[in-house]
Parts: sequence; C-alpha cells; structure tokens
Amino acid sequence: MFTLLRSQAVRNTLLQILFVGAIGFVIIAGGLNAQQTLRENHISSGFDFLWKSTGWNLNFSLLPSSSTDPYWWFFVIGLINTLFLGTIGLALATIVGGLIGPPRTSPNALLKLLARA
Repeated sequence: MFTLLRSQAVRNTLLQILFVGAIGFVIIAGGLNAQQTLRENHISSGFDFLWKSTGWNLNFSLLPSSSTDPYWWFFVIGLINTLFLGTIGLALATIVGGLIGPPRTSPNALLKLLARA
C-alpha cells in the first residue's frame, strides 16, 4: 500500500478523487439543508407559482395582459417584447452602420471627421 502512495500519479489521482468527493458532499449537504429549512418555514419550492395571478399591470405589451394573468403569461410577454425590441435595435444599428461606415472609410478627411464625431 505504501509503495503505491510513493507514486506521484497515484497521489494526484487520490487527491483529485478526494477533492471531487468533498465538493459533492458540500453540494448534497447544502441541498438537504435547503430542503429542510424550506419545509420548516412552510415555503414550497417548485414551479407552482407560474399559475398564480401576478397582480401586475404592464405599460407596454405586444400581447394583451391584465393584472389577473398568471406568471407564465408574463414570461411569454417578456420574451415577445424582448424579441421585438431586439429586432428594432438590430435594424436601427444596421441603418446607422450603413450611414456612418462609408464616410469613415472614405479618403476625404472632412467626411472621416464628421463620421467619427
């Protein structure tokens, strides 16, 4: 047994196994502690909240919404609004780049200066 421990490769492997095991132990202990604490405080975990009413009103939405809609519907609205605004931003950036790019590469010093500004 002691002859195996004299090998650097065997020691390194054992240390790695020990380290990974310690990390696994900490993760499992933390998860079990969190479950116990949630249970003691009568807090439910999971995704049941997605079907509860939010009570929120939105100022801007591409889809119809009311304060009685569930959380999952507001996630969908947020995704649609993000895609919409991202598309508008991409189009505007393309237009601005198309207008500023050619003067930046022109040999005219005045156009370069105006485009840089």
